[in-house]
Amino acid sequence: MILFATAQFLIFSGYAYYIYKKYGVLQSISTSAYKLPHNKHWKFSVSLFLTGILQLPIVIMGDLSTWLFLPMLGLLYTGFSTRFRKGIQRSIHYGGVVGAIVVQFLVMWLAHGLWVPMIIVPLLVLASWKWIDKNLVWWVELEIMAIVYLTYLYYFIKTI
Repeated sequence: MILFATAQFLIFSGYAYYIYKKYGVLQSISTSAYKLPHNKHWKFSVSLFLTGILQLPIVIMGDLSTWLFLPMLGLLYTGFSTRFRKGIQRSIHYGGVVGAIVVQFLVMWLAHGLWVPMIIVPLLVLASWKWIDKNLVWWVELEIMAIVYLTYLYYFIKTI
């Protein structure tokens, strides 16, 4: 299970690093879909699709709650709604992002007693909001992905 969680983290952070090297820090990770040339939008979709789909083995083979398939769906919806600034894709995109984050931490807390991330995430977001002047969402997305990975890592090591 650690392998799948690590792959999720590496794919997401690797994509963020690729975008950072190419365009610098953007407003959000999703904004990269607008920065990439039209024939390269697939990179955004594939990175979120792979990050999301790697949740499936964690749910199926691990002893984690089957409710963790919901964050996977949120990431898939987000990845496939690359033109999220208007229309129905806006609702799908933001619903997928917020849903994936909220459900991820709720399930880890309610099903597995991992409540510390439920405290850390809001505090980290508030601290970031106070101290980061530019591109707040970019940094918060990276922070949340790191917390998800660290939560998985803690859980998997604890259950060995």
